[in-house]
Amino acid sequence: MIEAFQSTGRTVFSPDYVANIRKTCTKPDFIGELIGNAQVGPDSLKNLTFKDNPRGNLWIWSKPDTEITIAYRYCIFGDIGGRTEAADYSVLRVIDRYWMMEAGKPEIVASWWGHVDQDIFAWIAAQLATFYCNALLAIETNSLRTRKATEGDHFITILDEIAPHFSNLFARTDPEKIRMKAPIKWGFHTNSGTKSLIINTLNAAIRECSYVEKDERACDEMDTLEYKVDGSIGAVDGSNDDIVITTAGVVWLALKYMSLPIISVPFVTNKNIIQSEASFG
Repeated sequence: MIEAFQSTGRTVFSPDYVANIRKTCTKPDFIGELIGNAQVGPDSLKNLTFKDNPRGNLWIWSKPDTEITIAYRYCIFGDIGGRTEAADYSVLRVIDRYWMMEAGKPEIVASWWGHVDQDIFAWIAAQLATFYCNALLAIETNSLRTRKATEGDHFITILDEIAPHFSNLFARTDPEKIRMKAPIKWGFHTNSGTKSLIINTLNAAIRECSYVEKDERACDEMDTLEYKVDGSIGAVDGSNDDIVITTAGVVWLALKYMSLPIISVPFVTNKNIIQSEASFG
């Protein structure tokens, strides 16, 4: 099916680029789930442990390095789907930027993929970011359900509920407006402009092999991402694009958005979060 699809000439990514990036893909070293004191809520971020489960949604190639404190090291991008089998998959992808300190490449170190309720997925994302040393966490917000805030006229999402308990959420509100006390808009909003931005970043990254892919499922989706007749981008009929779009987001964070990682002196360390003197992205 892939060969027939590639012959149409509508692929977003060159098959040769994808074949090259696929060379570093391997089976994960660990499969399982993160377990905290609760499934959702602030307690879900406490006493996190990894539990092996061959049917788990979390695939890990490298567990977090807590021996040295490095700011701007880990980043995570998430795409929220739904609970049912008919819904889009929810996806999280984690990149380790350590080797960028030595002019090396950022590497995929973990992927979460599955169907789950939106609120549970959001706390899973916060758990994973906490586990990876307070990683920068950006979640695509277009599919997030909203509800009226208890005070004021604005609407909130589950990200607004997570923000008081997790300190390194991606915000799309202009920093100057935040200083002027404007409401903070958490998460990454996808539109035609921002989608083109992250897809173009990923295309350049796979062309130049400027990041290290580990998950063959991402490459499979790269091979079946096409330009539609109306100019939009999506998976060929019968395929998915949730992993590849999430990959584009995390590669953009790692290569274009965040400051270079730096070693810094820790001032707060506990079993849940590691922070440092440098501000996170």
